[in-house]
Amino acid sequence: MKKISLTFLIFLIISFSLISFFHIDTSSAFGAEPFSGYNQDNQPEYYKNVEGSLPVIKKIILIDKNMAQDLSLAALAYTTDFSSQVKIQHIALKANTKISEMITLTLNYAQGGSIELASEILNNEADFLYIPEGELYLASGDQLKIECSNNNLTGTVKVTVRGEKTI
Repeated sequence: MKKISLTFLIFLIISFSLISFFHIDTSSAFGAEPFSGYNQDNQPEYYKNVEGSLPVIKKIILIDKNMAQDLSLAALAYTTDFSSQVKIQHIALKANTKISEMITLTLNYAQGGSIELASEILNNEADFLYIPEGELYLASGDQLKIECSNNNLTGTVKVTVRGEKTI
């Protein structure tokens, strides 16, 4: 019994000596890459810091901008912006009934210039969803313009612009 305990004690001493002698640098293996995601409930996204020791928490805040328009009264012409940089997740338009109207999405840059993001004719449909093909970031002062014609004077449309902001 004493022989086993003495052997185990020697093993521990040698092991701890080797661990303190050989330092393994893992900092380059971790960088600033995410090692978990986030969900729709605004759960945080975690990143490893440069040293790879403790996680740095990056909180994702979802921001929804909403608007509704009765197309029997006027066409939809909604312009919105954000006070800081925001990544656009999607732009959704939902009608309370099937409509046949033209939808146009335009991005107007704060520094000047604009780009048409989407243009589609809804033909007896109630839903329109725009999801950017890549990452679409809006800087402070950039504006999104969402338009829906009212040629048929029917229905009410609700628009939701969903963005995410990292803090």
